[in-house]
Amino acid sequence: MKNKKHIQLKPVESDNPDTQRIYEQTREACDRLNGYLNDFIETIAILNEKKEGFEKKKLEMRKKEVESDIQFVESKIKEVHEAMDAIASEMDFLVELKEKE
Repeated sequence: MKNKKHIQLKPVESDNPDTQRIYEQTREACDRLNGYLNDFIETIAILNEKKEGFEKKKLEMRKKEVESDIQFVESKIKEVHEAMDAIASEMDFLVELKEKE
């Protein structure tokens, strides 16, 4: 899947304990969101492998089910990307969106 993105926290210098706490919570949230997206991307890879196996065995009905599953997971990836775009846009002082290979 192309267009893999990840959200990254920008560095913030502060000795304020509240700022450090919020920064750490935001970093953890970014890490979870990136992990969530990576799980979806891995799921797509697994489903594509399954689909190829069904193509070899001429199991057209099962292949269509897997294609449907792939479309569903791709829609979830799109939702996560849109959420990341919104977060990066609204919190550009704190996070940035990076393309990932």
